[in-house]
Amino acid sequence: MAEAARELSVQDRLDIQDLFARYCWGLDTGDIEAVLACFTPDGYLQHPPQGKCVGPDGIRRLLEELWHGRGKNWFRGRQHTGCHFVMEPEDGGVRVKGFWQILQYSLDYKSTFVFAIGNWDNSCVKQDGKWLFRALRVTAWVSEDTIPWDGRTGIETSAPSARLTG
Repeated sequence: MAEAARELSVQDRLDIQDLFARYCWGLDTGDIEAVLACFTPDGYLQHPPQGKCVGPDGIRRLLEELWHGRGKNWFRGRQHTGCHFVMEPEDGGVRVKGFWQILQYSLDYKSTFVFAIGNWDNSCVKQDGKWLFRALRVTAWVSEDTIPWDGRTGIETSAPSARLTG
């Protein structure tokens, strides 16, 4: 395939960023239909510690657990943000890597804090003119092994590579 044909248009890049925004808004406002509308019918969300949740039923079960499985105020007040999206065409779609953070206002303690940080490694496809997640893979930075780089020259971790090849 010619290199020019592999490039994404500015509109496609903006539409993919909008997909992430719609996903985060749905997730953080408890709108299950908005979240499900971001995925292909056979798409999946891989989330620690639940693992790979496939299709609308699997994703719905994951969201119900996240939203309601740990007490009334555990999830409320969260805001997922994403940044530094790197997009590369592959396999009939686009691989998108990015960083995420979760900010949260605690209703119990009346304070704001960073709940978690990590990275995404996703596959997006365009169906009927609309970008959707074929796979949304979440890595939460909870140990040295999950951080993609530890800051020391020449030291590699077992976490996912920052490079898009492979």
